[in-house]
Amino acid sequence: LTRGQIDVVLSHDWPRGVHRHGNERNLLSKKRFLEKEVQTNTLGNPHTPALMSHLQPSYWFSAHLHTKFAAVVPHGGPGGRRTKFLSLDKCLPQRDFLQVVSLPDVPPGGPGGVRLEYDAEWLAVLRATQPFLSLDRRGPPLPPPASLHARVEEELAWVREK
Repeated sequence: LTRGQIDVVLSHDWPRGVHRHGNERNLLSKKRFLEKEVQTNTLGNPHTPALMSHLQPSYWFSAHLHTKFAAVVPHGGPGGRRTKFLSLDKCLPQRDFLQVVSLPDVPPGGPGGVRLEYDAEWLAVLRATQPFLSLDRRGPPLPPPASLHARVEEELAWVREK
């Protein structure tokens, strides 16, 4: 789906299965109600593990479960790429809701330092997958990769026109 390296991904929900790459015991000691989802591997969004595997971002930040949790997801293959996952707690007194993360590999974006910008490819991915978003517990399946790639290419042309 992308033509370059993705440094950071932000999502509301955790990628499904990310709990297996961190301290599960500590997570369950704080959030006991998650035990069944952890055991059945239904904790998190079912579509994002494939996205994480494909993009292999350096960092992935999520929220939703309102607890601090860190994990390192190995991707294997040449170079031993891995994604550092971090979720933080609610912004309340006595909660672990803030952490400073240094991103040393981000190139300076001009005189002011690092520059944040929308990524045209990611906007195209969002537009291409919008029909598959659902409020149902189990959303519709994504199309095969070749079909999805074609949709992304169409949307990328639209994004670049705008």
